[in-house]
Amino acid sequence: MNQVLQYPAEFLKETGHAPSVCLVLPFEPQLYDKSTITCRLKTMLAKAEGRLLQFYSTHKAIPVLTKVQQLIAGINYSNYRKSIAILATPFASRLFYLDFPVTETIQTGEYLNIREVVKAKSRETQYLVMVLGNHWARMYTGTSTTLTCIKQNREAGDPASGYGNHFLHKMDQGLGFMLSAYQLPVFILGQEQVLEPFKHITTHTENIIGYLPGSFDTSNETAILMTLQSELHHWNKHKHRYLIQKLYKAHKDGKLSCGIKEVWNTATHRRGQLLVVEENFTSPCRMEREGASAFTRSADDPYNMKDLVDDIIEKVLKDGGDVEFVDQGTLSSFQQIALIEFRQSE
Repeated sequence: MNQVLQYPAEFLKETGHAPSVCLVLPFEPQLYDKSTITCRLKTMLAKAEGRLLQFYSTHKAIPVLTKVQQLIAGINYSNYRKSIAILATPFASRLFYLDFPVTETIQTGEYLNIREVVKAKSRETQYLVMVLGNHWARMYTGTSTTLTCIKQNREAGDPASGYGNHFLHKMDQGLGFMLSAYQLPVFILGQEQVLEPFKHITTHTENIIGYLPGSFDTSNETAILMTLQSELHHWNKHKHRYLIQKLYKAHKDGKLSCGIKEVWNTATHRRGQLLVVEENFTSPCRMEREGASAFTRSADDPYNMKDLVDDIIEKVLKDGGDVEFVDQGTLSSFQQIALIEFRQSE
């Protein structure tokens, strides 16, 4: 639930430049009890207060801290999201419930915007690995330092008969089930004679970021992780490739909006699942009157954003979507910003 608290315009004129606070932390009340989360928030607030009072008078700092305290008191502990974020100024505040993991973050400064929340996302390397053998397969979740086996499959049959399409289709179907639970990029490992036919039958091309040939019949987690090291060393490149592949697949399925106007309209109708935007891309709001234009922002808005991209990011996060930044020039084919829509069945 998005919450807004306001101070009168007179206060804005009186204080001029004013401090902001951004708090982001893991939530998951189904795993952590309320008292633990509340204690963590109070500790973060105390640190933020100390930072504010180093650079601002009490007169300017107290209204911001009051906003944060009010939002903390109003947190919904029945909302089982992974993380929460609080943004506050003396004039308005926001509370977000997020569906992605974050690194605990405390920020204070003159102007902190919604991009600070996205930057607090956990950057841990996470992926799936499917190892295909002769009538068997194993699935792992992985990080930069660990692999964990989460599923094993073995199909009855004569190993000498080789890899049949029935087996590969069955494994691809199993990969689909895993991707519904773990929305992560995938590496496929196996011998050349299984990787080539699997490339042609898989329905999950947009999720696969690499095929690594080799014999892994007797390989344990440590050996497989060693095989992956050269790929993990270039993780950012793989992550960007993964996002671009997903954009092209969404475009093919008619589930992609591109360009600032189209993306803003989609986000306004609460259909944003994954927003991908070039990191430094901005699109200033036009404050003049433009008839019924959706891009006109009221100067009386208590949380007036000067950038439409910030506005889109807030809408997507508020509605449970995700946001990813990519390097400048990466989205030239998508007009610098693209939004994958929720599927009709969701």
